Amino acid sequence: MPVFTADDGVQIHYDVRGDKGPGIILSHGWCGNRNHWAPQLAHFSKNYRVLSIDRRGYGASTPPADYKYSLEREAKDAAQIAESLGITDALVVGHAGGFPGALGLAAMYPKLVRGLILEEGVPLGHTPAMDELVAGLIANISGPGFSDAMRGIYPNFFHPEADVSCVAMCADDAARTPQNVAVGYLEALHHMDAFSLAKSLKIPVLFVWGEIPLRPITVEELRTAVPHSNLVTVPHTGHFVHLDNPAGFNAELEKFLASLPAHAG
Repeated sequence: MPVFTADDGVQIHYDVRGDKGPGIILSHGWCGNRNHWAPQLAHFSKNYRVLSIDRRGYGASTPPADYKYSLEREAKDAAQIAESLGITDALVVGHAGGFPGALGLAAMYPKLVRGLILEEGVPLGHTPAMDELVAGLIANISGPGFSDAMRGIYPNFFHPEADVSCVAMCADDAARTPQNVAVGYLEALHHMDAFSLAKSLKIPVLFVWGEIPLRPITVEELRTAVPHSNLVTVPHTGHFVHLDNPAGFNAELEKFLASLPAHAG
């Protein structure tokens, strides 16, 4: 498994597949890891160079001792790894908790990125419902029963008809996440200004939503942040669109790739 040492000394583990074509950079969600993109790595590596990163603190990547979530830091990690591999002209895909770093990568490194997909990730302001959900999650996972709490929470992010072995695997992965990393991301949401970053984007943006989403949304709401964006809903999916229905998700990604100019940065 390749390892990259970031400029602050943190080691970031990643997978890179494919030896031709433009790049695709995949950013996993809250308490996930790079392996959650396995269906996309297998499918797209035939024609693209696909990079899937264990964000710092997740999977095999260790967090710094003073870990605090920063979308700017995650964007810098991804940019440094991509540049070290010669990946350019990339489509960036961010799922859920991985969306702020993906958004930051697109906004802060425009020469690297030609398109952005945000899957179940909302660059909008806070709402009482979302604030209540986040506060409840923090309370649920902050005590000594963290691992059991994560195994109880995580299956709710999948479609009711999702593959049970896949759901169990992802729940186990979530339970192994360092507690300070899991809580730290949720606490950072109160101070995060993803809306301003989204407003600055000049590239094509596609929002991909689940049939049973974590947060219902309309394209009109999303266009308050990204006026030129579009929204698609993939059937038979929950919050984990790319795992609940890989074929449906991959098809939407293929369509979006086909619509992109050679480079929009």
